[in-house]
Amino acid sequence: MIGQDIWQRALTAKSGRVLKLGTIISGIYCIIYAISGALIGMSAKVLLPNLSDPQQALPQLAVALLPHSLLGVVFAAVAAAIMSTASGTLMAASTVLVNDILLPLRPVNIQEKLIIKYTRITTFLLGLSAIGIGTWLKQIVVALDVAYALLSGSIFIPVVAAFFWKRVSAQVTIVSMVLSAVVVVLGLIIEGISSLNPIIYGVVCSGLVILIGSILGRNKTSATKQP
Repeated sequence: MIGQDIWQRALTAKSGRVLKLGTIISGIYCIIYAISGALIGMSAKVLLPNLSDPQQALPQLAVALLPHSLLGVVFAAVAAAIMSTASGTLMAASTVLVNDILLPLRPVNIQEKLIIKYTRITTFLLGLSAIGIGTWLKQIVVALDVAYALLSGSIFIPVVAAFFWKRVSAQVTIVSMVLSAVVVVLGLIIEGISSLNPIIYGVVCSGLVILIGSILGRNKTSATKQP
């Protein structure tokens, strides 16, 4: 629900019914996918007890058990999943940067070709940044922990507030996301990347900022309306 890449796909649905049906099916698939991943890890724990790197559970298990014909299919599927996720996430990030940050700074009647150019350049730069971060972290699970800690800690409350609390302004939401992201990053640095506490800190910070900002904004509006 909090991933921009998910929203980007959801907003392309041709009708509300398709959107609801697709979301439900995707949710069921995610449950099956999660269970499958857990079963693979449990199997590797039993069949490969001397495995030094847990991140190698899937490839090592496939090499040890599957014939060469199926082994190629598995590795091709893994590569396809990685490329699909990478492309969708990069496009989501570039869309947000171009449409929500760069375009408001440009003239209103901007040409579509220029927008496409901005999007391509932004996607390229984000891709280079992702490669640099991946090379630095070196571990996929660590990178996912950091990414989802930021998403969960700084995006969850603003999305829920946008659904159910119409008094929240865009300015308060942006401040909430920025401050909670800083809190999450500091928590990860202090307590370690594997800690779940920074997510809780970020959620609490985000909620407090939105609550206080909305109350102050409402009081300011009420004071302005008074004669």
